[in-house]
Amino acid sequence: MPDKKTKVVDCHYHVISPNLAKKIGAAAPVPELFKREQLVTEEEQLETAQKSGVDALWFSFRTPPYYVGEKEILPSSPHCLTIARTANDYLASVCQRYPGRYMAFADIPLAHGDAAIIEMRRALNELDLNGICLQTNYEGKSLDAPEFRPFFEEANRLKAVIHLHPITPRASEEALREYFMQVILGFPYETTLTMVRLAYAGVLEQCPDLAFILSHAGGTIPYIWWRINMPYISNRPGSHEHIKAPATASLARCYYDTALSEADSLMLAYKRVGGDHILFGTDVPYGTKNATERTMKEVEAMDVPKTVKNNIMSGNALALSQRSRAK
Repeated sequence: MPDKKTKVVDCHYHVISPNLAKKIGAAAPVPELFKREQLVTEEEQLETAQKSGVDALWFSFRTPPYYVGEKEILPSSPHCLTIARTANDYLASVCQRYPGRYMAFADIPLAHGDAAIIEMRRALNELDLNGICLQTNYEGKSLDAPEFRPFFEEANRLKAVIHLHPITPRASEEALREYFMQVILGFPYETTLTMVRLAYAGVLEQCPDLAFILSHAGGTIPYIWWRINMPYISNRPGSHEHIKAPATASLARCYYDTALSEADSLMLAYKRVGGDHILFGTDVPYGTKNATERTMKEVEAMDVPKTVKNNIMSGNALALSQRSRAK
């Protein structure tokens, strides 16, 4: 664990609160939305975090997809718009009740076009939240789809911090069903696919003021860094159509969190993007048992200067959390 003088901010933390569940249940006809979850109050979350040595939580709503019973609520459903608005109001109220202890990523209903842009503006400008959260695909549709470009252009104008969280992969469900393969391989694949597509589509290059935080140390991006550039280097068809520099030039500007990663993987991310682009995160409560303590040990095991470790534990996140407000 870091010494007591080192502040710790967990920037990958999911809220599953009974109070939020009640508010969503009252606003949308989805009474069983949290049936699969263990609900924990904000006070209990802070107490647990403090015992583990964490000073502040930069949290988001629970990870989609959402279910009522066994039926998935699709992102295009009007219920998702209501859920997002209700959740964001609640996240803002938590941040106001616990200043300096909670920061929040707004839930954004990206599949709802102009309504998603309006909700992003409201979350950042009126609710004063610290960023937004997007998933890696929406009903199988990639984030580089033309219909999402106006959203990213506005997010770029707002200098938005975007926490990207993987969801059910666009791959064979049969192959991923057993042995927890969806989480082991599917989620890293989703993050990698989404971000490399955004890079080659020119979204990252043409929207340079976006600050993406990539879950789980960026999936496989640091490991296949050279391979990502291979089509560009080889001048393959379409590889230069939307970008002027290799794809990794844009990926190097992104931030990579430490959730569900070990020291060797984090060192590779450090080699690719530097210590000022790595953020401490745990994926609580979806991570492993004692995820916070384990992740702290992995950061401590990194062969980097103490100042870099301190920035990973909090400095980078604290600076980034104010970025969307510099409008």
